[in-house]
Amino acid sequence: MRLTSLFTALFLFVASSFSQVQQIAVNSAPAPEGYSVELEVVNDNIGPVVGAAGLADLTGYSTYRIYVVTNNENDFVSSISGDSTNPTYVNTTTSFWHDLGTGSSTGGGIQAFLLGLFPALNHDSWVTIGLESTPNAALGEAAVSTVQSDANPWLTNFDPAGGNISIDDGIGGAWYALNGDSNGIAGDDLKVLVGQFTTDGEISGQLYAQVFIEGDGSNEFRDTFFFGANAPTPGCTDGTACNYDENASEDDGSC
Repeated sequence: MRLTSLFTALFLFVASSFSQVQQIAVNSAPAPEGYSVELEVVNDNIGPVVGAAGLADLTGYSTYRIYVVTNNENDFVSSISGDSTNPTYVNTTTSFWHDLGTGSSTGGGIQAFLLGLFPALNHDSWVTIGLESTPNAALGEAAVSTVQSDANPWLTNFDPAGGNISIDDGIGGAWYALNGDSNGIAGDDLKVLVGQFTTDGEISGQLYAQVFIEGDGSNEFRDTFFFGANAPTPGCTDGTACNYDENASEDDGSC
Protein backbone atom coordinates (compact mmCIF):
# COMPACT_ATOMS: atom_id res chain seq x y z
CA MET A 1 0.00 0.00 0.00
CA ARG A 2 2.94 2.33 0.62
CA LEU A 3 4.02 2.03 -3.01
CA THR A 4 0.75 3.20 -4.49
CA SER A 5 -1.85 5.73 -3.55
CA LEU A 6 -4.75 4.66 -1.40
CA PHE A 7 -6.97 6.47 -3.86
CA THR A 8 -5.89 4.20 -6.72
CA ALA A 9 -6.18 1.12 -4.55
CA LEU A 10 -9.72 2.08 -3.60
CA PHE A 11 -10.95 2.12 -7.16
CA LEU A 12 -9.14 -1.10 -8.00
CA PHE A 13 -10.97 -2.67 -5.05
CA VAL A 14 -14.33 -1.31 -6.18
CA ALA A 15 -13.73 -2.59 -9.69
CA SER A 16 -12.82 -6.03 -8.40
CA SER A 17 -15.73 -6.21 -5.97
CA PHE A 18 -18.35 -5.12 -8.44
CA SER A 19 -16.99 -6.31 -11.78
CA GLN A 20 -19.79 -8.84 -12.19
CA VAL A 21 -22.28 -5.98 -12.52
CA GLN A 22 -20.34 -3.39 -14.46
CA GLN A 23 -16.94 -2.12 -15.49
CA ILE A 24 -15.17 0.77 -13.79
CA ALA A 25 -13.69 3.25 -16.25
CA VAL A 26 -9.93 3.66 -16.04
CA ASN A 27 -10.07 7.25 -17.28
CA SER A 28 -12.76 9.81 -16.59
CA ALA A 29 -13.72 13.21 -17.92
CA PRO A 30 -14.55 16.38 -15.94
CA ALA A 31 -18.15 16.88 -14.85
CA PRO A 32 -20.62 17.73 -17.61
CA GLU A 33 -22.48 21.03 -17.27
CA GLY A 34 -25.22 20.95 -14.65
CA TYR A 35 -23.47 18.92 -11.95
CA SER A 36 -22.57 20.78 -8.76
CA VAL A 37 -22.60 20.69 -4.98
CA GLU A 38 -25.21 22.35 -2.80
CA LEU A 39 -24.66 23.68 0.72
CA GLU A 40 -27.94 23.77 2.67
CA VAL A 41 -28.53 25.36 6.07
CA VAL A 42 -30.69 22.85 7.97
CA ASN A 43 -30.81 24.63 11.33
CA ASP A 44 -29.54 28.15 11.96
CA ASN A 45 -28.41 29.17 15.46
CA ILE A 46 -29.76 25.98 17.04
CA GLY A 47 -29.73 27.07 20.68
CA PRO A 48 -30.02 24.87 23.79
CA VAL A 49 -31.09 21.26 23.14
CA VAL A 50 -32.41 19.20 26.07
CA GLY A 51 -32.68 15.42 25.99
CA ALA A 52 -32.07 12.28 28.00
CA ALA A 53 -28.34 13.04 28.12
CA GLY A 54 -28.97 16.51 29.55
CA LEU A 55 -28.33 19.92 27.99
CA ALA A 56 -26.34 20.46 24.81
CA ASP A 57 -25.83 24.20 24.41
CA LEU A 58 -25.69 24.75 20.66
CA THR A 59 -26.27 28.48 20.83
CA GLY A 60 -24.53 30.05 17.85
CA TYR A 61 -24.17 26.70 16.08
CA SER A 62 -25.75 25.90 12.72
CA THR A 63 -26.20 22.56 10.97
CA TYR A 64 -25.35 22.30 7.27
CA ARG A 65 -25.86 19.55 4.73
CA ILE A 66 -23.84 19.12 1.55
CA TYR A 67 -25.28 17.41 -1.53
CA VAL A 68 -23.87 16.39 -4.89
CA VAL A 69 -26.41 17.69 -7.43
CA THR A 70 -26.84 15.60 -10.59
CA ASN A 71 -28.52 15.78 -13.98
CA ASN A 72 -30.27 12.41 -13.98
CA GLU A 73 -32.44 10.53 -11.49
CA ASN A 74 -30.36 7.37 -11.93
CA ASP A 75 -26.95 9.03 -11.56
CA PHE A 76 -24.88 7.28 -8.89
CA VAL A 77 -22.57 9.15 -6.52
CA SER A 78 -19.78 6.67 -5.89
CA SER A 79 -17.32 8.51 -3.67
CA ILE A 80 -15.83 11.61 -2.19
CA SER A 81 -12.07 11.18 -2.17
CA GLY A 82 -8.86 13.11 -2.05
CA ASP A 83 -5.10 12.99 -2.42
CA SER A 84 -2.28 15.45 -3.05
CA THR A 85 -3.36 15.96 -6.67
CA ASN A 86 -7.12 16.25 -6.14
CA PRO A 87 -7.69 17.20 -2.50
CA THR A 88 -10.94 17.25 -0.58
CA TYR A 89 -11.50 19.75 2.23
CA VAL A 90 -14.41 20.49 4.56
CA ASN A 91 -13.29 23.42 6.69
CA THR A 92 -14.68 25.58 9.44
CA THR A 93 -13.17 28.64 11.06
CA THR A 94 -13.78 27.05 14.49
CA SER A 95 -14.52 23.32 14.96
CA PHE A 96 -17.19 20.78 14.10
CA TRP A 97 -19.61 19.60 16.78
CA HIS A 98 -20.07 15.89 17.50
CA ASP A 99 -22.51 14.08 19.75
CA LEU A 100 -19.89 12.11 21.65
CA GLY A 101 -22.44 9.90 23.40
CA THR A 102 -24.62 8.58 20.58
CA GLY A 103 -23.16 10.04 17.38
CA SER A 104 -21.24 8.48 14.52
CA SER A 105 -18.58 9.47 12.01
CA THR A 106 -20.86 8.32 9.15
CA GLY A 107 -24.56 8.95 8.59
CA GLY A 108 -25.21 5.22 8.38
CA GLY A 109 -24.10 4.85 11.99
CA ILE A 110 -26.91 7.03 13.34
CA GLN A 111 -29.62 5.03 15.13
CA ALA A 112 -32.90 6.66 14.08
CA PHE A 113 -34.81 5.41 17.13
CA LEU A 114 -32.51 7.46 19.37
CA LEU A 115 -33.23 10.81 17.71
CA GLY A 116 -36.31 11.57 19.80
CA LEU A 117 -34.66 10.57 23.06
CA PHE A 118 -31.41 12.37 22.29
CA PRO A 119 -32.45 15.33 20.09
CA ALA A 120 -28.91 16.74 19.94
CA LEU A 121 -28.06 13.68 17.85
CA ASN A 122 -29.96 15.35 15.01
CA HIS A 123 -27.06 17.82 14.82
CA ASP A 124 -24.17 15.36 14.88
CA SER A 125 -21.49 15.91 12.21
CA TRP A 126 -20.77 13.04 9.82
CA VAL A 127 -19.93 12.03 6.25
CA THR A 128 -22.12 9.84 4.08
CA ILE A 129 -23.27 8.72 0.67
CA GLY A 130 -27.04 9.17 0.85
CA LEU A 131 -27.59 7.82 4.38
CA GLU A 132 -28.69 9.78 7.45
CA SER A 133 -29.37 6.71 9.62
CA THR A 134 -28.79 2.95 9.64
CA PRO A 135 -29.13 1.51 6.10
CA ASN A 136 -32.31 -0.36 5.20
CA ALA A 137 -31.21 -3.49 3.35
CA ALA A 138 -34.79 -4.15 2.20
CA LEU A 139 -34.58 -0.90 0.21
CA GLY A 140 -31.21 -1.79 -1.27
CA GLU A 141 -29.24 0.52 1.01
CA ALA A 142 -25.78 -0.41 2.26
CA ALA A 143 -23.27 1.05 4.68
CA VAL A 144 -20.81 3.69 3.54
CA SER A 145 -17.14 2.74 3.79
CA THR A 146 -14.24 5.01 4.70
CA VAL A 147 -10.51 4.79 3.96
CA GLN A 148 -7.75 6.73 5.68
CA SER A 149 -4.00 6.38 5.95
CA ASP A 150 -1.81 6.31 9.05
CA ALA A 151 -0.02 9.36 7.71
CA ASN A 152 -3.24 11.37 7.42
CA PRO A 153 -6.07 9.93 9.56
CA TRP A 154 -8.59 12.46 8.25
CA LEU A 155 -11.63 10.73 9.76
CA THR A 156 -10.07 10.43 13.21
CA ASN A 157 -9.06 14.09 13.06
CA PHE A 158 -12.67 14.97 12.21
CA ASP A 159 -14.51 12.69 14.65
CA PRO A 160 -14.34 12.91 17.59
CA ALA A 161 -11.72 15.67 17.57
CA GLY A 162 -13.87 18.15 15.63
CA GLY A 163 -11.11 19.11 13.21
CA ASN A 164 -11.38 19.97 9.54
CA ILE A 165 -11.57 17.22 6.94
CA SER A 166 -8.35 17.41 4.92
CA ILE A 167 -7.69 14.59 2.45
CA ASP A 168 -4.67 15.96 0.64
CA ASP A 169 -1.71 13.65 1.22
CA GLY A 170 0.15 11.45 -1.24
CA ILE A 171 -1.60 8.27 -0.10
CA GLY A 172 -5.14 9.63 -0.08
CA GLY A 173 -8.46 8.62 1.44
CA ALA A 174 -12.18 8.53 0.75
CA TRP A 175 -15.71 7.74 1.79
CA TYR A 176 -17.64 5.69 -0.75
CA ALA A 177 -20.49 3.34 -1.68
CA LEU A 178 -20.57 0.49 -4.18
CA ASN A 179 -22.51 0.99 -7.40
CA GLY A 180 -25.97 -0.47 -6.98
CA ASP A 181 -26.42 0.63 -3.36
CA SER A 182 -29.67 2.57 -3.55
CA ASN A 183 -28.48 5.28 -1.16
CA GLY A 184 -26.03 6.47 -3.83
CA ILE A 185 -28.72 6.98 -6.50
CA ALA A 186 -29.85 10.57 -7.01
CA GLY A 187 -33.62 9.97 -7.27
CA ASP A 188 -36.38 12.46 -8.01
CA ASP A 189 -34.67 15.41 -6.31
CA LEU A 190 -31.49 14.92 -8.38
CA LYS A 191 -29.11 15.04 -5.43
CA VAL A 192 -27.26 12.79 -3.00
CA LEU A 193 -26.39 13.76 0.56
CA VAL A 194 -22.64 13.48 1.22
CA GLY A 195 -22.29 15.06 4.66
CA GLN A 196 -23.81 16.86 7.63
CA PHE A 197 -21.77 19.38 9.59
CA THR A 198 -22.57 21.42 12.69
CA THR A 199 -20.33 24.34 13.60
CA ASP A 200 -20.34 27.82 15.11
CA GLY A 201 -17.90 28.96 12.44
CA GLU A 202 -17.94 29.64 8.71
CA ILE A 203 -17.97 26.50 6.56
CA SER A 204 -16.22 26.18 3.20
CA GLY A 205 -14.29 23.69 1.15
CA GLN A 206 -14.07 21.53 -1.93
CA LEU A 207 -15.10 17.95 -2.74
CA TYR A 208 -13.52 15.64 -5.30
CA ALA A 209 -16.51 13.55 -6.34
CA GLN A 210 -16.86 10.47 -8.52
CA VAL A 211 -20.22 10.02 -10.27
CA PHE A 212 -21.38 7.20 -12.54
CA ILE A 213 -23.62 8.87 -15.12
CA GLU A 214 -26.99 7.06 -15.17
CA GLY A 215 -25.39 4.38 -12.99
CA ASP A 216 -23.00 3.26 -15.73
CA GLY A 217 -19.55 2.66 -14.26
CA SER A 218 -17.95 2.83 -17.70
CA ASN A 219 -19.29 6.40 -18.07
CA GLU A 220 -18.02 8.30 -15.08
CA PHE A 221 -16.52 11.61 -14.10
CA ARG A 222 -14.34 12.72 -11.22
CA ASP A 223 -14.25 16.43 -10.59
CA THR A 224 -13.75 19.05 -7.89
CA PHE A 225 -16.66 21.16 -6.65
CA PHE A 226 -16.36 24.16 -4.34
CA PHE A 227 -18.78 25.40 -1.67
CA GLY A 228 -19.06 28.16 0.90
CA ALA A 229 -16.46 30.91 0.71
CA ASN A 230 -14.45 28.74 -1.70
CA ALA A 231 -17.27 28.68 -4.26
CA PRO A 232 -16.62 30.68 -7.44
CA THR A 233 -18.84 33.67 -8.23
CA PRO A 234 -20.27 33.34 -11.77
CA GLY A 235 -20.57 36.38 -14.02
CA CYS A 236 -18.94 38.25 -16.88
CA THR A 237 -15.17 38.46 -16.39
CA ASP A 238 -14.41 40.39 -19.62
CA GLY A 239 -13.31 43.85 -18.54
CA THR A 240 -14.29 45.33 -21.92
CA ALA A 241 -17.88 44.04 -21.81
CA CYS A 242 -20.82 46.27 -20.90
CA ASN A 243 -21.94 43.80 -18.24
CA TYR A 244 -18.51 43.19 -16.71
CA ASP A 245 -18.82 42.04 -13.09
CA GLU A 246 -15.82 42.95 -10.97
CA ASN A 247 -16.94 40.47 -8.31
CA ALA A 248 -17.10 37.52 -10.71
CA SER A 249 -14.40 34.87 -10.41
CA GLU A 250 -15.80 32.46 -13.01
CA ASP A 251 -16.99 33.43 -16.50
CA ASP A 252 -20.58 32.24 -17.02
CA GLY A 253 -20.72 33.04 -20.74
CA SER A 254 -22.95 36.08 -20.27
CA CYS A 255 -20.50 38.70 -21.63
